[in-house]
Order: sequence, then C-alpha cells, then structure tokens
Amino acid sequence: MNVKGIHILIVWLTWSARLFAADPEEGKKLFQARCASCHNVHKKLTGPALAGVDGRHPEDWILRFVKSSQSMIKTGDAAALAIFNEYNQVVMPDHPDLNDDQVRDIIAFIKQEAAAARKTMRRSPVRAT
Repeated sequence: MNVKGIHILIVWLTWSARLFAADPEEGKKLFQARCASCHNVHKKLTGPALAGVDGRHPEDWILRFVKSSQSMIKTGDAAALAIFNEYNQVVMPDHPDLNDDQVRDIIAFIKQEAAAARKTMRRSPVRAT
C-alpha cells in the first residue's frame, strides 16, 4: 500500500470511529429526560447509583434492561431480580423506544461523569483539621 493509500485509510478510520462513537452530550440530555428522576450517577435514589454500571453488567445486559427490565425480571434474570428486590420492587419504566446507540450514549455520559468525579477527588487536597 502506498503512502496516499495509508493516509486515506487513516482518515477513514478516524472519521468512522467518530461516526460510531457514543455521544456523552446526547447521553446527558437523554439521562436528564429519562433517568434523572430515579437515578443519579453517584448516589442511590429510587434506583441505584449508575457510576460503574458498565463494570457491573455487560453492555448487552444493560441494553436489554433499559428497554425492558420487567421482561428480564419475569424471565428470572438473577441480576435484574436482585436490583428489583434491593430497590423495594419499584418498577423501572421500560424504554423500548430508545435504540441501542441512545442507550450507549447514556452509558457514555455516566462513564464521563464518573471519571470526572474520580479526577476531582484525586486533585482535592486532604486537609487536616
């Protein structure tokens, strides 16, 4: 492959990665509209704090749970049942109208917020009292 071909390949790969990358800004809007009444990134509310959710569950599980948590509970999914029971069997509304990329955008926002909080905590000096 010549230099021009390599350059075109690099440009295309960079462009396609941006095209398919999750958008945390869009995720923030969706989170605020769909999730924030019951969830916070850092604190338990009606539902669990969502920081680290991507480490607790595989992405495909999160996608299914957001779209239809009650279906997962009815089929006996152990993790879904555990969350349902831990949070007093409060039903999380299903969001079947969200597509996978929109849920990924929400996850990207959650990850961004969690990372920003970790970064802030590392910078904060500990003061003796």
